[in-house]
This record gives sequence, C-alpha cells and structure tokens, in this order.
Amino acid sequence: MKGLLIALSIGLGLASGSAFAADIPVPAAPDVGASAPPPLVYTWTGCYINGGGGYGMWKQDHYGEELAPLTQLTPTVSAGGESWVGTVGAGCDYQVGSRWLIGAFSDYNLLTLTYGGSFQEPNLGSIGLQTADMGAWAVGGRIGYLVTPKLLTYFNAGYTQARLGQINLSSDSPAACGAGPCFIPAHTDGGWFIGGGTEYALWDIIPVNGLFWRIDYRYARYNNADLPILTSTGAPITVTCTGIACGEHMQKDVQTLTTGLVWRFNVDGSPSGSAFAADIPAAAAPGVGGAAPPPPSPRPVYTWTGCYINGGAGYGMWEQDNYTYTGPLLSGSIGGEGWVGTVGGGCDYQVGSRWVIGALADYDFMNLSGYFKDQFLDAIGNQTESGAWAVGGRIGYLVTPNLLTYINLGYDVPHFDKINLLSATPPFPSTPYFYPAHTYTTGFVFFGAGTEYALGDVIPLDGLFWRTEYRYASGGFRPGGYSSPGLPLLMTTGSSTSACPSCSLLINKDVQTITSGFVWRFNFGSP
Repeated sequence: MKGLLIALSIGLGLASGSAFAADIPVPAAPDVGASAPPPLVYTWTGCYINGGGGYGMWKQDHYGEELAPLTQLTPTVSAGGESWVGTVGAGCDYQVGSRWLIGAFSDYNLLTLTYGGSFQEPNLGSIGLQTADMGAWAVGGRIGYLVTPKLLTYFNAGYTQARLGQINLSSDSPAACGAGPCFIPAHTDGGWFIGGGTEYALWDIIPVNGLFWRIDYRYARYNNADLPILTSTGAPITVTCTGIACGEHMQKDVQTLTTGLVWRFNVDGSPSGSAFAADIPAAAAPGVGGAAPPPPSPRPVYTWTGCYINGGAGYGMWEQDNYTYTGPLLSGSIGGEGWVGTVGGGCDYQVGSRWVIGALADYDFMNLSGYFKDQFLDAIGNQTESGAWAVGGRIGYLVTPNLLTYINLGYDVPHFDKINLLSATPPFPSTPYFYPAHTYTTGFVFFGAGTEYALGDVIPLDGLFWRTEYRYASGGFRPGGYSSPGLPLLMTTGSSTSACPSCSLLINKDVQTITSGFVWRFNFGSP
C-alpha cells in the first residue's frame, strides 16, 4: 500500500496540460495589416518555499569495537530500515537564458519511523531498537533544464546533517548494564547528498498562480561514527572489552523519494504553456497588398501505440526483517545496497490524445549487498540480491506530445544468492553452515512510477526516449520460495544441521530502486 501511494503521488504530480493535436484550436484569421500578439512568457527567477512527504530506506554497516585505541572486535553487520518522510524547505533560483536554471536551497526532513525492526549489536549479542527521532537538514545547490516553459528537470547536491536516535539494547544485556538495559546514545552525523527531480506548474489544474508540484530523489551518505556502549546509568561498559570501553562503529546511507508542493513568490501567473522567450519567432510580414499571411503549418502528431525495448542503470536498497520460525523468537533487520542494471520491453496503446496503457516485462541484474547476522549460530555472512524479473502493466498521461508520466504495477520475482556463514570470532574463519540461494516465486509485487521523454530535440533520431523510473517491491512474510515453512539453515552436505534440525527463518523483504536509461520505440515518429 505504501508503495502504491508513492507511485500515485509521482504519477499525478505531472498531470497537467499542453497542446495536443486534438486540443489545438484553429487560429483565427488576423485583421489585415495586424500582427499577432507574442506568446506570454514568465520567468523562473525568484524564491520559493516547499513542503511534502514521501518514503525512504537506509542501510547501516556497524561492528563492535574497543574505543581506546579503536580496535574492531566483531564482523560487520548491516542493519536496515524504511520509513515515511516529511520535508519542508526554501530556496531561490536564477533563470539563465530561456532553458537553464541555477539555484540554492535548504530543507529539513523528518523521518517518521521506527527503523524497520531490530538492531543487532554484535559486541554484547543484544537486540535493540533504533528510536524514532531521526531528522536531517541539508543545504545545497541545483542546476536545471526547462523541458517546457512549465516543466523543470534538475540535479542537486550539497551537505547534510542528521540526528540519529538512541538505541536501547534489550534487557538480556550483561548484568554490568545495571538496573536497566545498556544503550548507544543519540548522535549527530554530517555527510553529503546527491539527487534530482522535476517541478511542474499546476495552474492548468489548480487556478493558483505560483503553485508547482515537485518530485525529488535523494541519496545521502553520512560520516563514520564511533560511539560508546553505555550502562543504564550512562557509564561506559567494559565487561566484554578487557577493561577498555566498548563501542560501536557505524556508517549510514539513506535513500529517499519525496513529492509535494512548491510556492513561488514571483511567478506572474500567465495561465499558458507558452513558448520560451528566446524561441519566439519574429512575426511574418503581411502578404502582398496587405493580405493576411498564410496560417502556420499544423503541429505534427505522434502516436505512442506500439512496442519498444529499453535498457538502463541505477541504484537500489533493500530492507529485510527476519524472525526465527521455530523455537524461541529471535529477530533482526538487515539492509543492503548497490548498483542495478535493467533491460526490458513492452507494448503501449494510446487512448485518445492524452492517455497510454501498456504491458511490460523486464529483468534487473544487480549487486545489492549487506552483511547478514544469523540468530541461531551468531555467525555472519554476505547477503546479496543478484537479480529480479518482473511483468506488469502501466497507465500513463501525456503531459506534452513528447512527454509521458506513468504509474505501473505487477508481479516481481527477485533472486538472493547463497549466504555462506563465517565465525563471529576473529579472524572470522568459514563455517560449514549456509542458507541456500532463494527465489521468491509467490507473493512479491511491485509499484512504481516514472517519466519518458522523446529525445528528438536533442538527438535527431526518431524513436529514442529517455526514461527515469522509481520502483518499490515488497514480498510480505514469505518462506524464501521453499515449500518448507521457512528458509532452512544447512550444512555443506546440503542436509539440515544436526545441531538445529528445525532451524529456519521467516523473511520479509522490501526493495526500492531508481533507474534511468534509454527506450527505443519501433514506430514512433510517424505523424
């Protein structure tokens, strides 16, 4: 449901009107000797405020350590989580010529969360909860390109600082924790971010001058932090660190997608998708004897009906909550991230002048990795999503004859590689235990949204488009594609372990990806 809400927000964010063949009025003949008035033009130069909401995932690599001197004591574990995001901000832009824009901004994101599940602290062997008071502010700049006078696409980058909540460890911590559990204190980390998005003027839909709709993607990486593990009284704990203060090394990456409204103070409000100032042609001279000039040639019309192939690349994250299926309940939350490549194809049918419906199929090859901590053996292993194929449908709206915005949904089948477990004791040798590779053959669905734009204005090649797409896939609680009631813990012989014949994990995985690339339409370009 949360993925669908995101997709709908993106898809509706660009819903507006520009001229199509069915919408182009027949121009009235001008008076003899009269010249047509120039198209209305407005500027993007000025300041604004903005607010909205969205969704995000994070991945955090961490390990137990001694603090003085810094000495790693445990293997790295990857925590993961996901949450809703709220954002407010402000900025100023300057339009350079008719097409380009530069600007500066600042904003604040509030992540309304409890982070996905349980934090597994490897030093004490305790489970904790990452509390819900994370917020992040950012300052940066952006550069944008005006695809149409009312549609801006942009890239941004800058500095960000986040407040990360206190982690309260479970009550089964050592007695040295005191009357209550040990905890890792809240802290503030700085880092950098990169991102991009679109803005679109809404006054064709809402008659309010200066109101725009924004969609923004952002990836942030925060600096490393070395934090103490404290007793319930706030004193450093030393029981497992040979008399030296115990700590936790952490490094967090966050990926968010938000959508919302922008209010621009100085937009003049001309309710027109008018031409750019530099693109307005000079008025034609009257005909011989003062006769009116001939009417302009009709605008060519293209059909989106037909088939295509596509390919591209991007970045993604996954978050996994896992629980023991039998025996005592143990839980944890794992995260992974990495690059994504995608290839696919599909067919669309244009309904009237504005709407497009279609079917699609694609395959993502990827390397989304994180460090898995096994609850049964207290062992560590690398967990990687290496591929996923999907089939589905989409519905789109043509903002202009060359720009499609759409939402899609369908059935997704991801594949996760074998998890070879390592000992949790330095130098972390291999163990004979593993979790097998698994493919989700039931219950995995995806929701997404994106845009496609014909590149004929940039590259003189009919049929070539640029696509950018967000996708969120969720599997619910599934046994990893097995008929057994959970993902089994196996030995190298391939049989169930003699030490734990009933050991198995119940797994809930969510994946989000952002990809961008080319689409080749076989029949596009015929008016």
